[in-house]
Amino acid sequence: MEKEQAMNKNTKRYRHFSGVVFDGSGANLSLYEKNMTLVEAIIDIFGFTEGRDLIDIKRTVSREHVAELHKLVAWLWPPDTDVTKFLPAPSDNLRALYMGNMRPQTILRSVGRYSLYCDEILVMDPFMNPWFIAPDYNPIMHPEEYVSNTWKWVLFIIQLAPWIYDKQVLLLPNPLDFDSSLRKEMWVSAEKRLSPKKNDLLKFLEQDDSMEETAKEEFKRTWMSIPEHAQREKLKEFDKKMTEEDVDGMIKYIDKMKEEDPYFVTNPNEKGSFGISTHTMGGNLEQGLYISQLTGAHLYTDFEFRWREILSAQNDTSDKSPWSPIAYSFQNLDFKFLDGTDLKFVHKIKADGRLSNLRNFLRKTWKEVSADETLNYEKTNKLALEFADELKEQYSKAESEWEGIDTDLTKWLLSRSGIGTLIATGGVNWTIPALGFAMEGVNQLLTARHERKNFRKNVPLSVFVDLKKKK
Repeated sequence: MEKEQAMNKNTKRYRHFSGVVFDGSGANLSLYEKNMTLVEAIIDIFGFTEGRDLIDIKRTVSREHVAELHKLVAWLWPPDTDVTKFLPAPSDNLRALYMGNMRPQTILRSVGRYSLYCDEILVMDPFMNPWFIAPDYNPIMHPEEYVSNTWKWVLFIIQLAPWIYDKQVLLLPNPLDFDSSLRKEMWVSAEKRLSPKKNDLLKFLEQDDSMEETAKEEFKRTWMSIPEHAQREKLKEFDKKMTEEDVDGMIKYIDKMKEEDPYFVTNPNEKGSFGISTHTMGGNLEQGLYISQLTGAHLYTDFEFRWREILSAQNDTSDKSPWSPIAYSFQNLDFKFLDGTDLKFVHKIKADGRLSNLRNFLRKTWKEVSADETLNYEKTNKLALEFADELKEQYSKAESEWEGIDTDLTKWLLSRSGIGTLIATGGVNWTIPALGFAMEGVNQLLTARHERKNFRKNVPLSVFVDLKKKK
């Protein structure tokens, strides 16, 4: 009788997802195993096999692939998951939580830039969990609406695969998905915090270059998705002097753009870039603090809007932080970044140990900064002065190493017929308030929900990667 009731309960619970085998094995995998299962499933489902190029794969991306992938996500992350058990425990590694624009190209660029200055980067898993999506909008029940949206994140995972394999990038589930009361409390907190300055924030976002870039790309892909006969009509409306030969030439150019755009699905049986598209900022500030305090990560971003938010969470905004000497030293230096470079090259030079001495120093500094939440001002200030002097030494050595990286990059580009200078210069702004970054509401949520008391009461460090500094 009890077994029959359990079966009936499961039938009701899993009624939307036919074809998913819920044997519990997916739920019990570790976070790393879940990450690797996702990577391997994407390779298998979408056919990333040796000998197939991206143009060929794009022509076969289908709604069946989308449904199968999201069934896997549902299998890995059932609705009763205790996410806390899967988050990495605090360690001595220099671990960063990405708090930027959740757009594939933006995150990949950010990983390429910042990974040479830290050990691990935590990124929110971009795939929607079907358990928490209404049937009318569910990617398993209506996969035809999510072909383009899923494909962009599939490409994202494929490019990050070597980093995930080496545990340099970890994909985290969204804790708010699994705890509705936590989600509600965080949303209320964020609304209360942002409402008084809503108009100013919207104006700032409108002026942000990255948002404009995103809008242009979405417009271009929407235009490419329009049926050919409609494109012809629009072209003639735009320029009434265009001949049929001119229009034919433009259509050929648009077809070439479709082939060359890695994020555009060219399967004629699907909707191109039409359909449902998801876009997030990777969670709000409350969520970022919550995860960082549980995992021992520091916050980092290259998005100015988010940086302003992070700075607003400083417990002490005065200039009396004992860590000021090392923070000022960072602000006065220009750092180099690999910008827009093939991630395979970035992964290779990090695996080769390039800039390892600088990373060792940064790790040592982070370990001291995060070691104790009760500060002895004089002792800490003395240590910060020593670190400031050592930073100058390590920075000088790193500058010499960058000459070698530049040489290797030139060879890499020549071997692949690439051109262009892909080393950018900007700032790595380490901000270390005396009392860290924290919100009273977030600490209350942590205390109420977690038996373990080894989470931090604040986030001691936040970092802004600022490529506009040089400009």
